Amino acid sequence: MSAVDVLKEETNMADRQVTNAHRDDEGDILALCWKGTDGLKYTSRDTIIQHIESNTNRYYVEEEAPAVWVLVKSRDGVKYVTTEADSTSRNNLDNLPTCTKA
Repeated sequence: MSAVDVLKEETNMADRQVTNAHRDDEGDILALCWKGTDGLKYTSRDTIIQHIESNTNRYYVEEEAPAVWVLVKSRDGVKYVTTEADSTSRNNLDNLPTCTKA
């Protein structure tokens, strides 16, 4: 059982697997795309931050095992999303394929 499966059993929050990211021209994350039951779902960075901080939903990346959680951090008073550190750059949001709002 993976860490994601174990944590899912401990809470009623929905866990969403992020597979793509939408970035602006400077590389800042604007939104993340995650696997829904009927295809990729586009969710803005601000909504994801709200979900994580309110414990509504959790987001994770698993381009390479093990999965890593998406975290909310702040720099100069501005909140942003990133993944927890691991041994591979493949799980970094900056390295995910691009997605755009449909």
